[in-house]
Amino acid sequence: MKPRIICKSLGALIVLALMALFGGCASRDIPLSASPPLYSQDKIQAADHWDNIADSVALRIQKTLEDRPDLVNRPVYVQPPNSRPFSRALYSLLTTRLVSKGMQVSGQPEPESLLLEYDLQLIRYERERRTWTPGLASLGLALASVAGVGYGTASEHELVLNFHLIHNNRYVMHLSQIFYINDQDRDLYANVPLADGKADQLRRVPLVSR
Repeated sequence: MKPRIICKSLGALIVLALMALFGGCASRDIPLSASPPLYSQDKIQAADHWDNIADSVALRIQKTLEDRPDLVNRPVYVQPPNSRPFSRALYSLLTTRLVSKGMQVSGQPEPESLLLEYDLQLIRYERERRTWTPGLASLGLALASVAGVGYGTASEHELVLNFHLIHNNRYVMHLSQIFYINDQDRDLYANVPLADGKADQLRRVPLVSR
């Protein structure tokens, strides 16, 4: 068989295969799953990272109060922490950053105080939960990881941090941030054991005393 005929035959087979593939997909009643474009997410793994969080929250509070002339001169009372290292450090770092930005911070609740609370949600995922899809973007990320250009493997644990500034039982500010943490650092944030290895196992751990 001549090479040209062979190529035509192979081309026809490929077209038929693609038609069968897309024809089968078109008959589905539900959307195909798809992942968002590759992007990075911060991992916190040092006390200096905690200080960066405190600074960003204090800056957000400062800007929020500047937009509220009725509240701008009121003191902020930071709810005391629990015994976990992250909670204790964040309490002190938040207080430092708020004072350094010229805001009033009260040591005890006062009738005119704004209440600043914070809590975390610790999320644990299954190992090997990612499906690697070849492509130019993923190939670039893989090469960057091998070359050591700031990319690493995803942690099994994510941390969702929530900050609430409250006045008269109303939210003045609500801020949520999401980070990876090192798996071995979990006890710095929470002392609640995770029951098993099920995917998306959620544990809500309050950081504040109630």
